[in-house]
Amino acid sequence: MELAQGFTWAEGPVWYAKGGFLLFSDVPENIAYKWHPTEGLSRFLSPSGSTGLHFGDGPQGSNGMAINSLNELIIAQTGDRRIAKMTASLDAPSEIYETLADQYQSLRLNAPNDLTIASNGDLYFTDPTHGLPSGNQALSHQGVYRLDTAGNIKLLTDSHHQPNGIGLSPAEDMLYITDQQLYAYNLASDATLSHGRRLIRNPSQFQRPGDLGGFDGLHVHSSGTLFTSGPGGIWIVAPDGEVLAILRTGQRTANCTLSDDEKTLYITADGILVSVELKPKAN
Repeated sequence: MELAQGFTWAEGPVWYAKGGFLLFSDVPENIAYKWHPTEGLSRFLSPSGSTGLHFGDGPQGSNGMAINSLNELIIAQTGDRRIAKMTASLDAPSEIYETLADQYQSLRLNAPNDLTIASNGDLYFTDPTHGLPSGNQALSHQGVYRLDTAGNIKLLTDSHHQPNGIGLSPAEDMLYITDQQLYAYNLASDATLSHGRRLIRNPSQFQRPGDLGGFDGLHVHSSGTLFTSGPGGIWIVAPDGEVLAILRTGQRTANCTLSDDEKTLYITADGILVSVELKPKAN
């Protein structure tokens, strides 16, 4: 079902269980939107991710967003090149942000893209150069990082060209990353990654001529099943890499998230926001 339209590039959806509404980004427009089942669409934050923090930064707004155990909104702010926290309540939003991470080894981050939060509060995020003005890169790599609750930042891998979507397995012993394809890593308790591999062995066999988009954002179901954007729409992938289904949107598809009861999948696909009611798995 189409819920809203007219966006430049919709991204980064997150469901706020306490408030019963969805938040998502329109990255190029520097706006975060709220969609409520009975109230419909409204602006939530503007600016959402490019606030003029440093001269010469890009105009891109918020991208990925997450809500922590304290019901605080954490944002990958592409334009400001930081991971930030909205200091106001989600029920009374305000464009006042606190920087959580903006540097690695005293060099500014590139353009934080997506993030996920572990049960202990540690935050994992990707930092490609998408949206970074040419010539502004300070780091020599595009990294994936962990930011722990004490504020310490650790580079987990710099082996990806443009790391993008990110997610944790339910047991938090696997980290998933997208970068042209879907990758899986074993994740140790100290956030060390090992056994990195492409999760889908041959994704091209599932593609159709004219499929738009690529692997971008992802969300992990409590069962361990992955919902990831990919060519053609949202790919539903088992933890062992088996492609279970593809929900074809007909659009370049950026990202997705689930409602708190996991019965509804919300999808940001280019200029539209859509929902899909999920059927329980037959026994």
